[in-house]
Amino acid sequence: TFTYERNLKTTWGCDSIVRLELTVCPVYTNIEVNASIRDVDAPYIYPMPENYRWGDIPENQRTFYNSGTKTINLRSVAGCDSTVSLVLEIRPTYTVLTQPNNVRYGETKCEGGPFESGLWATIVATPTPNYHFVQWSNGSTDATTQVRVVGNATYTAIFAPDEYKVTTGVNIDTMGTVSPSGLHII
Repeated sequence: TFTYERNLKTTWGCDSIVRLELTVCPVYTNIEVNASIRDVDAPYIYPMPENYRWGDIPENQRTFYNSGTKTINLRSVAGCDSTVSLVLEIRPTYTVLTQPNNVRYGETKCEGGPFESGLWATIVATPTPNYHFVQWSNGSTDATTQVRVVGNATYTAIFAPDEYKVTTGVNIDTMGTVSPSGLHII
């Protein structure tokens, strides 16, 4: 801040004092801000830095839906202009779905989500009574397993009915009959 004063006299002898107070604002240009969000968290609304105000900038001019470099012009509370380059990355997310091969045979679920590429998702298969888990459609034989997310995917759990071996025969004392006799898989 600089103050300049000068006393002036008119031709009629009147005194005047001229005072100039000059405040020089620092110039903040080419501020670079990096931001990264998941696509499910979009849009990104640029937050106001401390000591700045939006002035006449409407929210739709500071709300971003796509990745890229955005230029934002700001004015500080002291009236100084600044230019911000916002480098925004909106990362894609993916959905992992699960399904049973027959809804009467069991249930499935995927824990968490949505997922970014490269993360792991846990999928779970739970058989209903009298059925058992065989494998997932990706070949995994673990009822609870992890799959790496690289895009949207659906995994099917293969369930099968439980098998019981029953051997039948005739009771000699009661002279009953069984038809058919022998080994039966139920």
